[in-house]
Amino acid sequence: MTTAKVLPVEPLRFKNAQTCNQWLAEGRQASYTDKIEIDPAWIPDLDAADLLFLAHFSRQAARIIATSPQTPPRVLAILSRHADRTIQACVAANPATPIPILKIFARHYSRNIAAQAQLNPALPDPPAQIHRNAPARNDNFDELRRQRPWDEPYYRYDRTLDLLVRVTGVTTGQTWLDVGCSYLMFLKCVQDRFAVQATGLDDWNEADKGSMYQPRGAWVYHQRDLEFGFDLEEKPFDFISALEVLEHVIDTDHFLAECHRHLKVGGHLVLSTPNINCLRNRITTFLGIYPNSLEYRISNYHVRLYNRFHLASHLTERGFRVLAMHGVSFFPQRWLTWLPTRKLSERLADRWPQLCNNLVVIARKDS
Repeated sequence: MTTAKVLPVEPLRFKNAQTCNQWLAEGRQASYTDKIEIDPAWIPDLDAADLLFLAHFSRQAARIIATSPQTPPRVLAILSRHADRTIQACVAANPATPIPILKIFARHYSRNIAAQAQLNPALPDPPAQIHRNAPARNDNFDELRRQRPWDEPYYRYDRTLDLLVRVTGVTTGQTWLDVGCSYLMFLKCVQDRFAVQATGLDDWNEADKGSMYQPRGAWVYHQRDLEFGFDLEEKPFDFISALEVLEHVIDTDHFLAECHRHLKVGGHLVLSTPNINCLRNRITTFLGIYPNSLEYRISNYHVRLYNRFHLASHLTERGFRVLAMHGVSFFPQRWLTWLPTRKLSERLADRWPQLCNNLVVIARKDS
């Protein structure tokens, strides 16, 4: 595996805790950046609300705050529900983390998080072994995916690839770029199934990804801030995928333009994203309940949401031709353990994707 150069993004730096407090007090949102550098020694001088603000707006700051033993326990309790598992692992290793949370983390399905909690000296009576469902190697990941095909994210991955095969063929040796590749689980599934030339793109450091789910074959990883473009030197790709990424992107026009630029003529774009008009949201909104996937404050970094019509029209505006759009699942995930229910859910999701929680779209670049 080779790693390309990192696209430099200038972080926001402060001289001391006082300048950080001043920035927080003087219209901090106007100076928003995801790259915020803070010194762990400043943490006692910042109140809980400001620490949470910094953590929610910057993963870099969140890791520093989650690691510091001077962070207030109530802040660590909130960060334990962070969407980034790397930050959850930092919380699990922090001796200041409340014991009830450590006990939960010690039984976490992620082996890394469970191990960090069990090694934490603050945890009384650690369990004898790591949670049995935690995949330790690629083989265990494959076995868990085979035994529990209805679980997330395996079901969404296999469902997406099945739909892709129905729409267009994938040939061994074709090039594939996975944007927002996270822990590389989807890229591993793609390479195992089609033997493609795999490339991953994300804004994490390579060391944070670990080796648990990495593809077996040759692959390349590039660290990039997606808001500033891909900036890749490779030739255009045959396939570009971005699963559950679009809702996290502020400038979606620029993101789709970058996908179009890095895709070959005749190449395919594979996207999945939450559906704001799903059946669940239609019912809950009618009843006065806050809809799913929307955020009134930052939690999972969802800043853009689509329905079926606007996703298709936006792709068309950016030069793509939509070939197919389906729902991932019509029924809730917990109903999919029984095979007949799972098959019925898939048929309904193909027929009425506009009612499903998540949409999968396959589009082609014709020119």
